[in-house]
Amino acid sequence: MQKDVNPVLAFAIILFFSALGAAYFYLNHQLTSMDRFTNSYAFDERTFAVNYGKQILKIDVNSGATRAINLADMGLDIFRGDFKFFSNGDLLIRLAGAGRSAFRIDTGSLSEQQISGGALYRCDLMTKRCAAFSDQLPVLDGTFRLVLDAQDTVFFSDTNRHTLRKLDSKGNLLASLEDFRYPNQLLLQDGRLFVADTNKHRIAEVDISDENFGDVIASHKIKLGGEYRWPTELAFVDNHWWVVVTDDLLANSKVALFDTDWQFSHTLNFSTDSQIGSIAGFGDQVVIVDYQQHKLFRFNLQQQLEDLVPGSMEPLLEQQREAMTKKKNYQYLVIFIA
Repeated sequence: MQKDVNPVLAFAIILFFSALGAAYFYLNHQLTSMDRFTNSYAFDERTFAVNYGKQILKIDVNSGATRAINLADMGLDIFRGDFKFFSNGDLLIRLAGAGRSAFRIDTGSLSEQQISGGALYRCDLMTKRCAAFSDQLPVLDGTFRLVLDAQDTVFFSDTNRHTLRKLDSKGNLLASLEDFRYPNQLLLQDGRLFVADTNKHRIAEVDISDENFGDVIASHKIKLGGEYRWPTELAFVDNHWWVVVTDDLLANSKVALFDTDWQFSHTLNFSTDSQIGSIAGFGDQVVIVDYQQHKLFRFNLQQQLEDLVPGSMEPLLEQQREAMTKKKNYQYLVIFIA
């Protein structure tokens, strides 16, 4: 004879597992919202520029001396995505909405949708003024990457729209082409533009002239065997291409090295706790962002060098690592109990 289920017990069980689920998602939100290193690039021959939370850090790759530009203090805490500096020091960033700011924000001829959804602004850090850079771009509500040449021409990969764009220093759209699949990092090397064309599993060298912009001059397939076939980042150092290649889940990464003929050389090894992000080259070394471990690795062609430590930030970074480890352990405990 089947016994009736005790409604109080049933409710308690449902409540218990609901609490476990809520705890897991709360911890996951805490992990994803932590400040961490993200986009970066070689600002000049010895300065590594990297986004950390709501700051942009300029780090001397030799001494570790660091200058922090605190966007939150300026009221620019809605910064997201890639960033670059113009040759005169102006900052090119994405802003969205009309939050309070210590900066004077000039939206120019942007539409209401562009203002609220996201657009590029050119910010003078000395006069504290930001002006809309271009009204000829769509709403920036997804991933994008930037690179500037010596004349401040802006090359722009609109990842989710599968498009490359070229703008002059005033924000006028010069050319665009939609012929890619989730293009990510852009790299200018010896006057040539290289694109990590992620979902076509290649590094593409493209024409940068206005008339033929985006036409593929050469295509280099990136497949390391198995699931590692999604290139996202690249640098050129010591006559080698250094390419960040992710797996099918875009969760684990390797750094693969290729010679100038794009013949595979070897891969760099990282711990299973690492999650490799951006990469930038300086002379004979690269700096590699591990945003999972809050570390900046340095390598040359022969070996791993000492980590790049930004000024006095190491105590803060160590606290972040410890906090992240605790939250992950709590998540594992929740999974184990469930």
